[in-house]
Amino acid sequence: MRSILYPLLFGFLLATLVGCSGSSDNDNDPPDNNDPDDSQDIDDDNGGSNPIGVSTGDPANITIDVANHHVFAMGRGEVAQTNLAIEVTDSRGASIDERGYNNRSLNNLRVTVVNAPHGGEYFSGRNAAGEIVQTSLSQPSIDIRTEGGSASLSFQAGTLPGMVEVKIEALRNRNGGQLSKPVVATAPIISIASAEAHTVHIIWRQLSAVQDVNNAVYRRVGKVKVTDRYGYPVKNAIVHLGLIDTVLSYGNDGQVAYGDQDYFHTNNPFFGDFITPLIRDNMQLYPIDSGSGKGSRLLIKDTPIPGDRNRILVEAFGPNTGRVNREFGDYTSNQFLIDGASNLRWWLGVSETGGSVTGADGLPGTVITDNEGEGEFYVSYPATPRTIHLGCIAGSYGHDEPYDLYYYDEEGRYHSFDIRYREPESAQVILVAEVSGNPETGARAVRVDPSICFSSIIGWSLTASETQLMGTETHHVRLRLVDGGAEVPLPLEPINVGIEKSRDDLEVEIEYHPIVGRGLRTDLYGGAWVSLTATNGRPGDRAQVTFSASRDNDASVTVTIEVR
Repeated sequence: MRSILYPLLFGFLLATLVGCSGSSDNDNDPPDNNDPDDSQDIDDDNGGSNPIGVSTGDPANITIDVANHHVFAMGRGEVAQTNLAIEVTDSRGASIDERGYNNRSLNNLRVTVVNAPHGGEYFSGRNAAGEIVQTSLSQPSIDIRTEGGSASLSFQAGTLPGMVEVKIEALRNRNGGQLSKPVVATAPIISIASAEAHTVHIIWRQLSAVQDVNNAVYRRVGKVKVTDRYGYPVKNAIVHLGLIDTVLSYGNDGQVAYGDQDYFHTNNPFFGDFITPLIRDNMQLYPIDSGSGKGSRLLIKDTPIPGDRNRILVEAFGPNTGRVNREFGDYTSNQFLIDGASNLRWWLGVSETGGSVTGADGLPGTVITDNEGEGEFYVSYPATPRTIHLGCIAGSYGHDEPYDLYYYDEEGRYHSFDIRYREPESAQVILVAEVSGNPETGARAVRVDPSICFSSIIGWSLTASETQLMGTETHHVRLRLVDGGAEVPLPLEPINVGIEKSRDDLEVEIEYHPIVGRGLRTDLYGGAWVSLTATNGRPGDRAQVTFSASRDNDASVTVTIEVR
């Protein structure tokens, strides 16, 4: 008897003390499909008065907790489902009580899909009759019922990626009547990732990027990030990495043939060709003579179809025509390639100087991405005067001043002063990352990155064979520039010169033999000879000549000349 009288008495007191009101967050009045007599127990203005702050018991707030905001498209072997917990409370924060409805067939919540990719995804929940109901493209709304103010929804992803938004509306007041303005809440967005790689990015660490692993080997730390077409991370993607550290031939007019899709053409390579690539090591530590380009890696930058960027030249039919190991995309039928694929920048090359790439887990040329779609890798290379700064040494043809970094001009030609190669343009390092996509379509995500080089370790040091010189005769000083790791001699680096004199009339002549281009640079072994002569001086005159590395001003040495 006690359990029956208490709610009746409590409801009577509430009805006596205050008026009834509904909360308003939406101007749309939803139809009541579950209440035949559509009983109203609220004021026309949906406001009412509440002079002493006692709750009306009508819905005032809806909270929605999504178990997992990120799921994957169905059929990708990943989690494609999540749950939503819904709680409806009154203005005091107490859960609504459906027992006041006196009708167990009333649904009091409406679930409406606001935005979705329409790939077969749906929300499902339980209605007042105990039946499972679910949304669809033709029926974006379903009505369900809470129990003790709580309800749950299940979300199942479809086959398409995208973002899903759902709206929850509380439709009924404490007595089961329809609220003139429902209480509305929007659930946090649920994102559906495709789990199919669309883009692979190569990211180079800036701090502590190069590590000394002893035995005259350095390694540079990089990272790949794989995303799908909508920018969602793709986890457990297998990324295959490859490296060219010697370019045999390259150009900017590559073409993919229409008829035979496995042919590649170029009319005017900048140097070399498919039959007689030009490369030989000037330092002659050991000869490099690759002969034909057959079997070399062919990298093509920025093809409209990413999967076309990484190939192997399996046969050369002439200087400018070759067959590759895998067909190119169907350019003739692809809707955004009406004019075909031409004027493509390309490189033909091999790993000739000892460069290699491994995943952080030690897998040769392979990285498996984590939950963020990321994975680290290492580019390892010999740390010797012959290999250090390969791809980093800059130069310009016909310019007075050298550039600090390598660069490509407007025509796509690479500029370098790296005379360690007969063809300085061979001295390039290019990384390629490839992710296999959908096995049914053969889609691939490929990135070609020519920005890498065999970097040294910061903290360079510049020394001089003598720092205190006396007299007016000519002095010969040997400079030596090494890096901050294994003290690897740094070849072909520009050296800046600055002079401070105790008297303006004192003259200091500095002579050196340019290695390449103009200006003072280290030689192939990180050294440089300079001749210093003080003239027109008086006893006691002093001059300080400061030499500093152009790319690391902290690496400097001062030579003092004193006139006797």
